[in-house]
Amino acid sequence: MGARGQAVSAKKRYRGAKVRLKPAPARRGWSALIRILCLIYAAFVLVEDVGDALSYFNIPPLGSLGAEIDRPRGRDGFLDVVGVEPGGPFARAGVVVGDRVRLDRRYDYIRHLRPSEAVGLTLDHRGRTRHLQVEAVPASPDVASADGLSLFLSSLACSIAAVIGAFILWRSRADAATLMLGMALLTYGLNTTQPSPWLSAPAVYPFASQAGWTNHAAVGVLFYAFAVSFYAQRVGRIRGLEWAAFWIFALVEMASRQLFGAALDAAQAYPGGEAGRVSHSGIALIGFAACVNYLRLGWRRSDPRLKQRYTLMLIATSMIGLSQAMDALIPPSLSAQIETLRNTTDAFLTGVVASSLLAYAILRHRVFDLGFVFNRTLVYGAVSAVLLTAFGVIEWGVDHLLKIEDREKNALVDAAIALGVFLTFHRVRDGVEHWVEHLFFHSWQKAEAALRRFVREAALTSEGPQLVHDFARAVHTFAEGAPIAIYLPDGRAYARAAGALDAFGSALNADDPAVARLRTDLRPIEAHDQETTWALIAPMVNRTEVSGLVVLAPKPSGLGYRPDEVELVGWAAVQIGLDLHALKLEQLETERADLNSANAALRSEIAALRSILPQRI
Repeated sequence: MGARGQAVSAKKRYRGAKVRLKPAPARRGWSALIRILCLIYAAFVLVEDVGDALSYFNIPPLGSLGAEIDRPRGRDGFLDVVGVEPGGPFARAGVVVGDRVRLDRRYDYIRHLRPSEAVGLTLDHRGRTRHLQVEAVPASPDVASADGLSLFLSSLACSIAAVIGAFILWRSRADAATLMLGMALLTYGLNTTQPSPWLSAPAVYPFASQAGWTNHAAVGVLFYAFAVSFYAQRVGRIRGLEWAAFWIFALVEMASRQLFGAALDAAQAYPGGEAGRVSHSGIALIGFAACVNYLRLGWRRSDPRLKQRYTLMLIATSMIGLSQAMDALIPPSLSAQIETLRNTTDAFLTGVVASSLLAYAILRHRVFDLGFVFNRTLVYGAVSAVLLTAFGVIEWGVDHLLKIEDREKNALVDAAIALGVFLTFHRVRDGVEHWVEHLFFHSWQKAEAALRRFVREAALTSEGPQLVHDFARAVHTFAEGAPIAIYLPDGRAYARAAGALDAFGSALNADDPAVARLRTDLRPIEAHDQETTWALIAPMVNRTEVSGLVVLAPKPSGLGYRPDEVELVGWAAVQIGLDLHALKLEQLETERADLNSANAALRSEIAALRSILPQRI
């Protein structure tokens, strides 16, 4: 992926052709330094995620004070005790439900404690205060509970997002948009602002907590920056007022998150109470809304090929933005079942699906056909599910409506039912799928049938040049109007015999890397680079010799060639190549017969001349 403002695109020149290759990214020293620093931070995020996931297995062993403490509601640092475990450290110290406590280290109420760790606190019991010191006891793991399991899965999903972000960072080079996306996924991958047990020591906790809140603040900012940078690189110019709006949002978001984190670590209620919490959480949604908006604008104003990448990014960022909105706006007083379901769904959709889509869209230059992948999977999956359900209902009806006495002695009835279901299911499914294929994918079937019909009728053509031009038109139609060129051997090069591609000359060198690969593999190859001017090359093969090339440009729609299309074009190229070879042999045979006839005629004339000419000795 080329960087903005880079040097002139690199070009590799071949004899008889000039082929444009992918622009080489600009090499900048600061890019390598930034990537190294980001990867170091990626290691921190992964350590935190793994530590957070293992904490649900009580690894390393965690400590507990045997009490449930409500979140801060005042400014004096005192917390309400809403639950006391019988026989626990708080219960042995005389703490009861309704008391208020203020910890010496204010953040100890949310910090992961270690067994036998001493915690100092001030107890307010009905207006009377005294200082206590309690010792944490080993805690039991939470992974056995549904809530603990969902949080564990959420940690794993965040780890996947962080790994994908780190991979994008490694591949970013000097590209600002790719760098921003990698950092956005990396910061999004940090599962919690609370430091993991590995970084929960009292001396380390404040710094780790500060890093967590800074990371939390950067998520919306980096997604916003990614969308703006990608738009500026690929679509159009960003005005100064738009950049000013971005920086204002970034400053407000960072300040708000730091203020919120400082209040929690100090065991103080956030300014503004519940309304302040919602407004604070809503600020981050502005960044995601701006991100989606710029991706939407880019989708509307970009060319068809780039529009496919924008589609994937819009789907992915919308998933993440919706997840953030649910976290910010849904009250925390949900039932455990709903909270578990939400955590599990959110972990899969955002941590796995959305992150993978973003990585594919930003790094993979050739975008797959969403209709091919999703439509067929969903349609045929739904058909199979409906048919299985229908046959299950039929079998249930037979079992319950046909009253057969002493069923154990009539096992043949069960066997007949099972055999009937087995024999009819596949036939019915094949018929239904054929109907579904015609209903949903009729255009694909029609294009394939037209190309196959042309290949069958090509055997009736007696002129090689005419066959080549007709084949070029047939493939051009099959490829939805994509430009096409056909090259045939001409000495050490391949000369263009039909069609035209703007980026290719009238001949291709036989030593071109793509042509050399075709001569080795003898099967179609696809371009894996969005910047290339060709998308598919199919060889015409005669035994082990490449007797021609069919070069296709990308589709005007921007979609890549489906696997079935690649296979069909490759098959058609081979068949037409064999037809051309047969015509060539027929032409040679005709020329040989003509030469033999001419030779025989000349011999006859010479014999006649000898018979009438006087013989001289």
